[in-house]
Amino acid sequence: MDARKKRTRNGGEKMGKGQQLGE
Repeated sequence: MDARKKRTRNGGEKMGKGQQLGE
């Protein structure tokens, strides 16, 4: 499930969990 959120930059930005940074 984390991979899906990482792939979706939109979701990462919305959540702002910093997952997009990890990518």
